[in-house]
Amino acid sequence: MLLIRRIVAAAALWLMSWATAAHAAESLTALYAAALDTNPEYRSRLLAVEQADARVTVARASLLPQLSVTSSYSENEFTDDLTGTRRYDGQRSVVQAQQALFDLTSYFRLKSARANRLQLEQEAEAARLELAGQLLERYLDVLLANDELQYIDAEKAATRSQMDQVAFMAERQLRTQTDLYEVNAYFESLLTREIEARNAQALALEALRETTGLAVSDVEPLGER
Repeated sequence: MLLIRRIVAAAALWLMSWATAAHAAESLTALYAAALDTNPEYRSRLLAVEQADARVTVARASLLPQLSVTSSYSENEFTDDLTGTRRYDGQRSVVQAQQALFDLTSYFRLKSARANRLQLEQEAEAARLELAGQLLERYLDVLLANDELQYIDAEKAATRSQMDQVAFMAERQLRTQTDLYEVNAYFESLLTREIEARNAQALALEALRETTGLAVSDVEPLGER
């Protein structure tokens, strides 16, 4: 009875995982792309690189020529008894360019900003590689669980056939009851392994969801695409 309850509980856990999944079998490439788009740790690293790039742009701007343009427009009227009223329009534009001959402070500020950007780029690349390794490990965990379940299904089918044969022969006293008990015990062990494999599969799929942000119900075997 306890074994039956464990089987039912494992089956319910697997069905819940499958029912809530938004996708069918996913490829490693698709999951990697999703992880790059949704993983918060990696995204924060990329944001830090973008901010560092903006600081480099600001620091470099202080070393470039500064150009300013101003323009003004005026309307004037002049009235006298001889000519009457006259209107004079005026416009004035000024363009100024400035370039510092030597700005050591700005130079070191730019150098520091570039070094900081390089460091953050290296950290982002390290985070990407770590994410890829984590994804591959969890992907393989799912594949291993799938392979285990396929093996157990095949082994259960073969064992059922063997159980029928041994039971048939035991009725005719061609095999002992001990032989039948041994086959039954092996079949019970397969049911226990099936529970463990389904639990491992559910945990591996949940780990993939944490890494990629996708609810995955199954994965494609490597090399299919």
